[in-house]
Amino acid sequence: MKIAIIAESFLPEMNGVTHSLLKILQYLDARGDDVLVIAPSTLQDAPAVVEGATVRRLPAIPLTGYRNIRIAVGGVRRVKVLLAEFNPDVVHLASPFVLGWRAVRAAAALGIPTVAIYQTDVPGYAAKYGLTYLENWAWLRVERIHSAATTTLAPSSDSVNKLRGHGIPECNSGAVVWTPKGFTPVSAVHNSAQTLHPVAPRSLAMWDGWRWRSKCRTWRCWRTSQIPNSSLWVTARNGQPLKRPCRKHISPASSGSGLGGCHGFL
Repeated sequence: MKIAIIAESFLPEMNGVTHSLLKILQYLDARGDDVLVIAPSTLQDAPAVVEGATVRRLPAIPLTGYRNIRIAVGGVRRVKVLLAEFNPDVVHLASPFVLGWRAVRAAAALGIPTVAIYQTDVPGYAAKYGLTYLENWAWLRVERIHSAATTTLAPSSDSVNKLRGHGIPECNSGAVVWTPKGFTPVSAVHNSAQTLHPVAPRSLAMWDGWRWRSKCRTWRCWRTSQIPNSSLWVTARNGQPLKRPCRKHISPASSGSGLGGCHGFL
């Protein structure tokens, strides 16, 4: 199968989206699929081939205040040309927002089906920081992208319900689960111990890709005690331990935080 992946960010920038894509590329390479990655350009040296996939770069500029985050610039035409040259069977939109918006229109013009992955809650971040006007604009962009996509995969039932509430009917819960044999794609994962237990009966690995307090708070809501015979280990970005005050919320002794059973930090 020929698969085109549109990445809002990619190597050498390491974040949750990049980590997910690297695992997807490993999986697709093992299957023998032909993969093209389209991503923003970078000022640093970056490989032209990653896990067997060819990487094509588009001109990009740094995001104001975040030099490591680069935003692809240009119109739909350039993306359409790259897709037409590769002629994929399907286009995978990884956390689409800027480049993904152009890609979903380019794919539609070429008659190529698209799968959009709702991985980054941009409207949620805007709301958290009190930027109501940006939240409304962000939801408008999200609605347009995911309504145009053939289907959307979201990481949780909560995300699915939120997207459907914004008029996006073709939305399902999808995930990649870690088992002793590695990362295993599953078609649907529900938030229940009954579903997770058969997939990973002995270990559950979770990690925090960033050291932002806003993300660390999510750990307090995860009750590992509900999952039989499971172990929880936490890592931070680049293998660095979480800084206080985040670390105290997920320490092995902090059973009152909702993470009793945390075995430690990797």
